Amino acid sequence: MGVDISRMEQDVESRSAGTSGKKYLTIFTVVKPFIGKSETHQRNAICSWLNLGPHVEVLLFFDSPIPDDLRGVQSFEIQERNRHGTPLLSEIFQKANDVARSSVLAYINADIILGEDFLRAIRKLDDSELGEWLAIGCRHDLEVDSLINFENESSWQAELLESAASKTKKASIVCKDYFIFPKGLFEQIPDFAVGRGNWDNWIVAHAKSLGLPVVDISQCVTAIHQNHDYSHVKGGRFAAYVHGDEAKENQRLAGGRNLIRGSTPTWILNDEGVRKSRSGNWTFWKDSLNFLRLVGNLLFFRR
Repeated sequence: MGVDISRMEQDVESRSAGTSGKKYLTIFTVVKPFIGKSETHQRNAICSWLNLGPHVEVLLFFDSPIPDDLRGVQSFEIQERNRHGTPLLSEIFQKANDVARSSVLAYINADIILGEDFLRAIRKLDDSELGEWLAIGCRHDLEVDSLINFENESSWQAELLESAASKTKKASIVCKDYFIFPKGLFEQIPDFAVGRGNWDNWIVAHAKSLGLPVVDISQCVTAIHQNHDYSHVKGGRFAAYVHGDEAKENQRLAGGRNLIRGSTPTWILNDEGVRKSRSGNWTFWKDSLNFLRLVGNLLFFRR
């Protein structure tokens, strides 16, 4: 059984009562229609974010009706779309920067479940000597078909981590489902279509061009990606990321695919702290088996 999201949001706000309203982290995302598996996955993800505590705020951007019980979570109707009707990330990133009550922002895909290790990793980065940075990380793919019971804060995370250890597959490093960065860093970005290829590589490559550390936090964070198909995109996954008109337009706006430069970190966060990555672009080639598996899925399983 799942948790009533509106009640969870009220609980979080009540724990914040008496403060100035200042937050530590702002998570923002674009939600798909709350139908079928998408509803289950998005509720699981959003509940996990709200469960991170009162210093985390969540912003939802939508272009289809939001369920009544989600009205307590800050939500914004999307206004700008491309000619295919797909929302543009430029509006979403700018709006999130405008309204965020924190100094750290995280764009996260709406099917990613996070635990307390996510917030701990951000605090470690904040306490490091790096100054400004962009943080990315690998995800773990897991089949999730039902709502998670968030009533017991300790058990749901333990059960999920156990499932992650025994049942998940670690995705390729080119699959980037979250980006954490200081407020203002990506206030203005090109008019990328959300959910299509190449824009995520641009984010990483652009941070590098600015001389910012790009930190891989995968060793400290288990981010759970709930597996889904791509029936919401005409042409399926291959069209969304490679050969579709929107993927090609994103590629043009990004100045290329930036596949290697846009997927490799310059720093690593582990239990001991941050250190420079000695692998450079070799990180991409070490991931070649995962990458080839991804390419195979794109070519032969296009739903």
